[in-house]
Amino acid sequence: MIAGVLAALPKVAAAQQRATVPVVNHINEAWKPSVGRAASLDSVRDAIVRAAESLKWTVDSADPGALRASLVVRGKHTVRVQILWTTSVFSVRYDGSENMSYWQPSAGRDYIHPNYNVWTGQLVAAIRKELEQS
Repeated sequence: MIAGVLAALPKVAAAQQRATVPVVNHINEAWKPSVGRAASLDSVRDAIVRAAESLKWTVDSADPGALRASLVVRGKHTVRVQILWTTSVFSVRYDGSENMSYWQPSAGRDYIHPNYNVWTGQLVAAIRKELEQS
């Protein structure tokens, strides 16, 4: 019986690898402000908050110049990101999760359930759209 369990372990590890994908961090995402409008750090922050909240992300101030946003899906899955910005670029980085199959098999490479990248990709698109309309 123990031999059967041990033989199944590599299959479980392989299934874990197939079920997860590399975490995508969106670093220095550029955007173009509306014609004739100059962006301020505060207006960029406000646009980021509006975009995140429109997708049901909860946004809190982390540090000066940084926000932490979290999304809870079906009361079961939670993802957190850190958002940094200037007047011309913004970044959305992984900051934690629950029930998302997160793992780090080797230094410098993180893996997670594919929906994380979908949800953060939607957030990035919403932020860019809000910034370009502001």
